[in-house]
Amino acid sequence: MEFTQCSLGEAIQMASTNPAEMMSLENLGEIEQGKRADFVLFSMEDNQMKIVKTYVSGELVYSAN
Repeated sequence: MEFTQCSLGEAIQMASTNPAEMMSLENLGEIEQGKRADFVLFSMEDNQMKIVKTYVSGELVYSAN
């Protein structure tokens, strides 16, 4: 984000929705009913992303706590 001057929302879209659409992966890239629930819960601290939890197919696979 610092290098490209894009917003957090734009960065997330570039890392999720755009690649899923480009690869025609209809069940990925958005949080929507019927789609695979892969997501990362994070916080931003001092301009650094801190991963809190990671879910794959709706199942918790990582927790910092």
